[in-house]
Amino acid sequence: MAYNSVYDWLYSPYLTEQWQMTHRRMLVITGTLEACQEKVKQLEQRPTKAQSDLDISFIIYNELADSAQANSNLRKHLLGNEYDVAVMYCHHGFSPSDVLALTGTLRYGGCLILCCPNFDTWHLAPPAQKVSFGFECTVSHGISRWINYINHSKDISLWGPNKTYLAPIKQQCGGNNSKMSDVPHSAFFKVMTPSQHTAYGAWSQNTENKAVITAPRGRGKSALMGIICADTLKRGQTVFVTSTVHQNVANLFKHCKAANSHLEQTEKHTFVDKQTGGVLKWMATDNPKLINHHCDLLVVDEAASLPIPILTKCVAAHENWLLGTTLHGYEGSGRGFVLRLLPKLQQREVPVYHLNEPLRWVPEDSLETITNTLCLFDSGNSHAQSLHMHNTSAMVNAIQVIEKPLHTLSEPALQQVMQLLSLAHYQTTPDDQMRLLDSHESRCFLAFAEKVIVGVAVIHIEGGERLAPLAVDIANGLRRPQGHLSAQKLATITGLAHVATHLYWRINRIAVHPDFQNKGLGSHMVSALSQAANPHQVDCLTSSYGQSERLNKFWKANGFTCVEKGDKVNKASGERSALIIKPVSKSFEKLADLLACIFEQENHVPPTSLDELPTSLKALYTKRLNGFTRGIKSLEQTAYALACLLNTLEFQHLENSLNRFVPYSAEGTPQALPLSRQLAFHLHPLDKPSLRIIFGCTNNKALVQTLREYTKHLLFEATFANG
Repeated sequence: MAYNSVYDWLYSPYLTEQWQMTHRRMLVITGTLEACQEKVKQLEQRPTKAQSDLDISFIIYNELADSAQANSNLRKHLLGNEYDVAVMYCHHGFSPSDVLALTGTLRYGGCLILCCPNFDTWHLAPPAQKVSFGFECTVSHGISRWINYINHSKDISLWGPNKTYLAPIKQQCGGNNSKMSDVPHSAFFKVMTPSQHTAYGAWSQNTENKAVITAPRGRGKSALMGIICADTLKRGQTVFVTSTVHQNVANLFKHCKAANSHLEQTEKHTFVDKQTGGVLKWMATDNPKLINHHCDLLVVDEAASLPIPILTKCVAAHENWLLGTTLHGYEGSGRGFVLRLLPKLQQREVPVYHLNEPLRWVPEDSLETITNTLCLFDSGNSHAQSLHMHNTSAMVNAIQVIEKPLHTLSEPALQQVMQLLSLAHYQTTPDDQMRLLDSHESRCFLAFAEKVIVGVAVIHIEGGERLAPLAVDIANGLRRPQGHLSAQKLATITGLAHVATHLYWRINRIAVHPDFQNKGLGSHMVSALSQAANPHQVDCLTSSYGQSERLNKFWKANGFTCVEKGDKVNKASGERSALIIKPVSKSFEKLADLLACIFEQENHVPPTSLDELPTSLKALYTKRLNGFTRGIKSLEQTAYALACLLNTLEFQHLENSLNRFVPYSAEGTPQALPLSRQLAFHLHPLDKPSLRIIFGCTNNKALVQTLREYTKHLLFEATFANG
């Protein structure tokens, strides 16, 4: 009976003393959701007393159709936790990032169970991912790739309606088979990996006590940080620990308590060393005490999952700190930490310790190899290593840039592409390779040098006739169709419906091999994209990126013009975005001039009178103002136009209108009237707190409603003033 053999295969490692020498495994169960659920329930049962006594922990993931948001939150809670068996259902969507996150929680001998639809239909039900409006995804090349790999792997077990294959259970010969939590502190050094020994010794000799610890999952990062915390507490010092959720630091606290037997819990998330008075306390990242109160050591676990602005603020507020993080993208800002913050810390000569050897599973673990391959993670022979090519500068102009669908690439080529994209962008996750393989709205251009991929550019197709039915609502700010960032924003900025129906190529990613950076290859690729756009009747190239001096110079040198700067800071990069354009067709050049004029007016010129603006801008701002009064334009979209309207009116008209809306003092005069002359300056840049004071509003919703009514009166006053 298949059930008995699968059950024996799943639990047999835990019935021997050598289970900590066993490779982790993957079991794929195929069939309907109900059939997979029944098989999982069978596997959870313990027929005998010996089996019932096994301390085996299960986690079930993505079983319900409406659990997408719950899973997003659950993934954050997975960090720092350990399980023996993880079950993931793939019937209501599939995320490689979830697979990777679950894999990282499994310890020695553990098993990842993927429950999937039958392989002959699974790829025909693409995962629930973001698809641009007007496009369809009916076949998933990404899932087909997973199916092909599973079918041909001798290391993956399969339990389906018509086939059962159980891969041999591998064991590691020799090595470290002790768990750090099972031994006293005096014996910790005997079970530390070489990387942990090196990092611990370096930290102990680091008088400044500032460092970063990086590691793939399962390398004992939390254990090492727990030991460092224990040592600090033994000196009677205070340690603050922070993370996105408290569960992330469960392992850190466990190892700290194992290394310091004098710890006693005094309140929630707080421990005290009974002998020295040292204090260990976890705090949420938004707790003001994290910044305002003194501690001897700040420890940030899974630092890459925190927004960089928060990390920067925490580091600046404390003299001694330790940042620990996993660098794979599913933790959050992942690559943003590597590309944006880590170089700045290294410039300050902050030491970075990297842990290599696994502690929760055996070296060269089968499951880690499988998931790294399927998720296209660097397996050690990094494509980022030097190509040892001579005269790379001279080669650039001769490099051929060709369009190539990613699903047609070989596995080594696909690995090169994803490594380059991961190197260049702070938000490259395992889910991205699935989107890129499946996306009908994307095009990929590759640059080859001696048959090696040295450059990648990914563009998204936007706008066109597919947006025609929504164009008016898009221009009025009522619709924001998925995947059409440039078309939507440009139509909203101009207020012109036809702008949404122009055809755009948005450069979503552009990455260059380190050996070819700063040698013109990026510009060479942008030029190739411009030439390739012409035959497709593309009207405009666009891009949106996190601003930096280097990138600003790059895009300007390649003929792009900035038409919008973001108001909010990106949590992963700590940078403000910019939207840039480069006309391709002659018909778009006038629009480009208008967009440049709007940008120049609103970003470099103080608000002026509506009557002093060019006719095109006056018409645009009047349309925005009328849209604002009807509730179809936001305050942010209208603030500059309202400032210009205020400057158009004589003070007498402004005073008459303002009297109706500002609160009155006890003396019966408008208490905010002295501020009326500066009202325009609170609209550009937009200063909502000051505006709330002037109009006596307790919240932003009330402010917007008041300003809408106020704008109606101002428009009436302007009409009256003009006769």
